[in-house]
Amino acid sequence: MRINVRNFIKNLPHIHIGIKLHFNYLRAYLTGEIRRLDHCIAFPDIDEGLRALKRVKSPCVAVPVPDEIKEECGIAILCDEESLRKTLRELKDVRILGVYRRKEGKFTERVSP
Repeated sequence: MRINVRNFIKNLPHIHIGIKLHFNYLRAYLTGEIRRLDHCIAFPDIDEGLRALKRVKSPCVAVPVPDEIKEECGIAILCDEESLRKTLRELKDVRILGVYRRKEGKFTERVSP
């Protein structure tokens, strides 16, 4: 993971959120939950990600945006295919960078929301 200094300084007030997101990812990884979460909803910036987190009621996991989607800091939501449609309905007025499906271990396949 590369750190962009300008982006880091801009997002300094959000460091506590980043720590929480990394813990969420670690918990999902250690419990094996990460294997069933095959869709990733990424947001263009942290503020949109925070708006999304307030609206999502579906069983999803908030994590840092995967590097294969965006190398800068950001927020993403991992969910399974079953809860993807419900989650997208909950986020109808939030800007979304993209929805990605895991392919060969990475979120490289973009799907239409």
